[in-house]
Amino acid sequence: MRALVTVFAVAAAFAAPSAAIACACCSEPGTWYQFKAPLRADERAELAKLRFRTANWVQTNEGGPGLGFDRLAMRATLSGRTWRWQLAGGRMLTLRLPVSATHLAADVHDGKMGGGGGPLLYKEIRLDGPLTTGGILRGTRYRLVLQGRGNNCLNTRDLRSWHLDVSGGTERYSLYGTFR
Repeated sequence: MRALVTVFAVAAAFAAPSAAIACACCSEPGTWYQFKAPLRADERAELAKLRFRTANWVQTNEGGPGLGFDRLAMRATLSGRTWRWQLAGGRMLTLRLPVSATHLAADVHDGKMGGGGGPLLYKEIRLDGPLTTGGILRGTRYRLVLQGRGNNCLNTRDLRSWHLDVSGGTERYSLYGTFR
């Protein structure tokens, strides 16, 4: 009898895996984290897959309300650690990817579930670094925030929007938009 109970217990364990089996990308209710870590080669490869839509440009006044607005066609290409953004009107930004990125994820308690189990997380990837500019754009530093919803792993399909702040020139400005 004892052997029969053991056989059923082992069979049940294989038939219905327990929640104790770890899933690297899965999230748990109440998930919240923010950390800074080196930007790995596989993460850079994911970022290279991003396809930007039109950029929206806003001239800012020392953190105040936007003074100007323009919608620009754009194309971005990531090669190694250099991201070249070509915007309409001869405007160009060249962003140097940082060594490290800040990752943030949070369960926003809206009841939406992720595909791999657990809640659908709000996610950000923040990149800060030097940039060079061309055309009428000026600046020497950037902060790029990539935003989306997904699980604990970086997947470009999860990223929906972006926001770029540029500083270090005569005027601060921001660009924002969505991904295809």
